[in-house]
Amino acid sequence: MTLGEIQRKVNEKMSAVEKIQMEIDKVDNDLRVYKQQHRNLTEKKRYASEQLHAMGRNREPKKGQLLNLRNRVRELRAQLEGYQAQIGSEFLSQLSRNEQAECERLQREILERKQKLDQVSKERSVLETTKQKLENQLTTNLLRKRDSLNAKISDIAVDEKRHNLQAESAELNSVIQRLNEIVRRIAELDESLTEYDESAEKLNRELEDVQEQQKDLEAQLADFSKQADIIFTKQSTLQSKREESVKKIRELGSLPTDAFSKYQGLSSKQLDKKLAECMQELKKYENVNKKALDQFVQAASQKEDLTKRMEEQQKSQKSIEELLQVLDTRKYEAIQLTFKQVSKNFAEVFQKLVPNGTGALVIQTKDKDDTFDASQPDQALHIVESFVGVGIKVSFDGTS
Repeated sequence: MTLGEIQRKVNEKMSAVEKIQMEIDKVDNDLRVYKQQHRNLTEKKRYASEQLHAMGRNREPKKGQLLNLRNRVRELRAQLEGYQAQIGSEFLSQLSRNEQAECERLQREILERKQKLDQVSKERSVLETTKQKLENQLTTNLLRKRDSLNAKISDIAVDEKRHNLQAESAELNSVIQRLNEIVRRIAELDESLTEYDESAEKLNRELEDVQEQQKDLEAQLADFSKQADIIFTKQSTLQSKREESVKKIRELGSLPTDAFSKYQGLSSKQLDKKLAECMQELKKYENVNKKALDQFVQAASQKEDLTKRMEEQQKSQKSIEELLQVLDTRKYEAIQLTFKQVSKNFAEVFQKLVPNGTGALVIQTKDKDDTFDASQPDQALHIVESFVGVGIKVSFDGTS
């Protein structure tokens, strides 16, 4: 795995971590929204409860005021009836002026009280209507709304909240596990990157060492090339001298077997001196055939080779003759065995077909007067070469 691939995988993991962090932030935002909604519902519930309690507190005083007003109305009505009875009585003419004035005053007061009573009745009617509206609103709207809010709050607080909390907790745990796994993997990748960095650094050091060694080897190779050029030049010179020496040896003809070993330990100067002496001696025999000894040695060698080849050919011929004899024997044995079996089967079949007769097979040869009988195994093997066919010899009544 290369460093680029590792870096790419690290970038992918970092992108995945950022994506998971975004998901976590989104979950946190959703939780904050849910908490804010819960707080808003709780505040609405508290406000509704306060209104309900306030209405409950105001209801009792209103009931007391209404009851007092009803009692006062009854009292006023009783007084009015009393006053009306007195006014309409026959004793009104018997009253004095002061009493009549008092009566008029009372009538005016009654009228005022009656007006006040009408006003109170109107106010009572308005209060009863308001009360009825409030009771209706309380019964049909606020109480139901309170119950609905309580139900919603209860549902949110118990079921949905628990469910959402469990789901969010499970998802959060999963995200945390994935995040831990990614962090662990990133740590492993960091360790791997550290190891790769160390390996890369080690390889770089080794590469530098190898490059230094390569430079040393190149320098040594240059030196060796120079030395090789010198050696090749010397070798070429020595090769030329060797060819010249070989040419001179050929001109000398055949040499003794100890010629090389005898002069092997001598120096070049000594060999040159010996060579000069030998060349001086050879001038005395310039008219002698220099190749005679070589031709004699070559002819003797060829004679020896031909003798060996003739002996090998004779041995091969003997082996071939023995092999042919063995093959002829095996062929004769095979023919004899097969013919005996077939002749036996023929005699048995003929005996079954002709109970009183006899039958036999015979091998015909090139000489029509001669036949080969399987019952005579002592006949010569060379007869096999003259076999031309198979004949039968039968007797139907015991005679040939």
